Amino acid sequence: AWGVVDGAPANCSAEPLAAQHLMVGTGVPLLALHGVQDRLILYEGGTISPFAASPFAVPATMPAKVSAAYVAQDLYGGPSSAPIITRSGRNSATGCTYECSTYLGSDSGNVTLCTTDGTEDAPSVHRWAGSESDACGALDANQEAYDFLMAHPLDAATVASGGCDSSDTETGQSTRWSRQGVLLRRYYVIRPPQYDGTTAFPALMTLHGGGEDASPVRRY
Repeated sequence: AWGVVDGAPANCSAEPLAAQHLMVGTGVPLLALHGVQDRLILYEGGTISPFAASPFAVPATMPAKVSAAYVAQDLYGGPSSAPIITRSGRNSATGCTYECSTYLGSDSGNVTLCTTDGTEDAPSVHRWAGSESDACGALDANQEAYDFLMAHPLDAATVASGGCDSSDTETGQSTRWSRQGVLLRRYYVIRPPQYDGTTAFPALMTLHGGGEDASPVRRY
């Protein structure tokens, strides 16, 4: 999911990906992209048995449309109404299609779900849409993310967090580590040259898909 966080993290800790860092209910505009033929995170929900005993096991999930409606209505307090189909399209070369729908949440916290549906020859699986590994090619995730972020800029009412450690002023790319149970995961932090530990900057978090690492994500 991509989003502009309308609020500050609840706290800072050694686990930067912890769920408690999201202030659920503040109305975070969200964009989710999901392929119908995804066999890692099932579009229709549930879990995949081959991964059940793996340290990389994916917990059972709700169907994509149910999940989008749940966030918009139950967490963001939006109306219980049908989503608004904003646009749809088709890749004439592959036959793959896409449809983007918006689920109404709070004033600033709508949830947009873009679904890509492939064919037998070009399924829409667990790949970054529009990348070299995406055979479907129904949607360009880079362009979708850019357009989404441009449509949800930070405004004057947005309160920046106090930061985690103002003495950590390293710029450029640095390598960090996060322990999740028995797993030690590596992640990268990239800061602009102007970063000084005191000036607030928007934060963008990117999580790569299964079977990939940070290298292709940085190219995207």
